[in-house]
Amino acid sequence: MKTKTTFLLILFVMLSACGNYRSSIPDVPVYVQRHLASINCLFPGNVWSITSPRLASDACGYAGILLVCAFDGQYYAFDMACPHEAQPSKRIDLPDESLNATCPHC
Repeated sequence: MKTKTTFLLILFVMLSACGNYRSSIPDVPVYVQRHLASINCLFPGNVWSITSPRLASDACGYAGILLVCAFDGQYYAFDMACPHEAQPSKRIDLPDESLNATCPHC
């Protein structure tokens, strides 16, 4: 009986712990299509920022998009908004050689 009660308690905590997370950054559309060769982001360690739309169909997120070719060869895209400032004009700086991006305002 004690095992069953413990199991139910753990199950309840696991299911109820998934609360409603509210990000400080609003949900905005993102859609950008670029040829990787034309933006010089082909090799690990390369980064590229897109802060304004080039085409009418482009949607650059809340504060712009940071495209990273990581050291594992995979591509990752991040919104350039600082999560603490939560203003589209407060962007993170481009990453250093170890791909650490920081906010100059925080």
